[in-house]
Amino acid sequence: MNKLYILPLFALLIGCTTSLSKPYSVSGIGPKSSKVLIDRTNLKIRNDYMCRILTSDYAWAGPQGLDGAMRGYLAGVVDFYGDGTIEEISSYVDVAHKSVLPGNRTRSLTGASPMIFSPEKNFIVPNIPTEVGGSVSQADFNADGIDDLAIAQFGPDYPPYNGTDKKGAYPNRVLLSSPGGYVSKDLPGNGGHRGATGDIDNDGDVDFVATPVGPKRQLVVYLNDGLGNFDPRVLYSVNWDDKARPAIYNVFLWDFDEDGYLDLLLDGDVFQLSIWWGSQTGFNQKTQLDFKAAQAQDIQIGDFDGDSKKEIMVLASLALKEGGKHYYEGWGIYKFDFISRQISSKHTVYEQMGPHFWFPNFYACDLKSNGHLDLVIAPAFRGELYGDTTWNPLAGVQRIVFENDGAGSFMGHLFRNPAWMPERISSKYCGNNCLSAEESKMKLKSLGLSINPYIPAQKYFTDGTPGFERMESRFISKRPLYEQLKVNKN
Repeated sequence: MNKLYILPLFALLIGCTTSLSKPYSVSGIGPKSSKVLIDRTNLKIRNDYMCRILTSDYAWAGPQGLDGAMRGYLAGVVDFYGDGTIEEISSYVDVAHKSVLPGNRTRSLTGASPMIFSPEKNFIVPNIPTEVGGSVSQADFNADGIDDLAIAQFGPDYPPYNGTDKKGAYPNRVLLSSPGGYVSKDLPGNGGHRGATGDIDNDGDVDFVATPVGPKRQLVVYLNDGLGNFDPRVLYSVNWDDKARPAIYNVFLWDFDEDGYLDLLLDGDVFQLSIWWGSQTGFNQKTQLDFKAAQAQDIQIGDFDGDSKKEIMVLASLALKEGGKHYYEGWGIYKFDFISRQISSKHTVYEQMGPHFWFPNFYACDLKSNGHLDLVIAPAFRGELYGDTTWNPLAGVQRIVFENDGAGSFMGHLFRNPAWMPERISSKYCGNNCLSAEESKMKLKSLGLSINPYIPAQKYFTDGTPGFERMESRFISKRPLYEQLKVNKN
């Protein structure tokens, strides 16, 4: 079988100055502790941080700090300065050609600096010169015990994103902690829809993977020397076609088969959802999952049904049909059982079709400390909602909880934020399924989630940008504060 890193690659000039042509090769290092590898991935760190935020009082930003047009899938969580306080960061906050807010539109045309939410009133804002961030991944790249950031830069969905290489993307970046504060460093290669961090070569240092990078839409790993210096290596190169625009859009790192090597889970136009299995000799096998007319936005791994075996949960955005116009016509959660490298068929947990609504992230948390992993969508970090959102089923959503009975069957609970949906409007439309704002909060609390944000939410822009215009009327909902969702049984 051909190894996936042995490919006919040609020299690629990125930004006219940097060659990105070296293929990835392995050093033959033996297996590491699977738990140690997993614990250092951004997927594990992000989930742990978010579970802590979701279940702790005064740890998450109240609605006063949230902007209605925030692009949630470009958001992350990070412990800046290693002080134990978790900040929320949105690396880019608007859609230029869709925004109805002139101030936001102006900022998005020129690139927006990150927006940071912190409960610290004296928070020192790091300088992050990000133009159009695609994703934010945390890691300790320089081994000083403090979170660093890797930012995959976004582009090019449409003009004016004609970044520094005039191909539609800006440089990928890392933000490294230092005694004098955070230092920004550009990486070779422009453009990235999604990034992931983990020790991909088993040398003890956390590396960064980004995709798609550059005009050839490459899957690139930035190998870390342990001090925050990175050597880019090409894992895969796409045969670019301006019309088809194929790419690998999403990447996740995890040791699925627990053999002591991190594996890659990839999705996009090039591959249907696939796992590339890591080994001492590289990524030399892949397993394709049953996943048509959908694109993985996030994953979680754990024992969701109490059988002492792990499952993969996938949060996806959907196309109305295979080969559909795009993958933003609904959302769903799907489960795959697996033992070692044997993957079962897809089981649909929940699915909802409709134009332009989806979610970018979800989290697996033991909300009630009963040993059951529940699933939580917390769309202060939201996807996009277009059109008349007063009737959009996701407008104003604050939390969606899939409560696990311990055997892998879920009960779905949807909560809307009264800030986006005045109770006087809600009560007119909810009929017999009506909870007051206080009853809705108590229901949320009974599931193990915090109901107390920090207020006022401290909102910071890293370049001193004035505050964004506040929530748009298009995010006001006329639906109930609480709904029970119909979930497929296990």
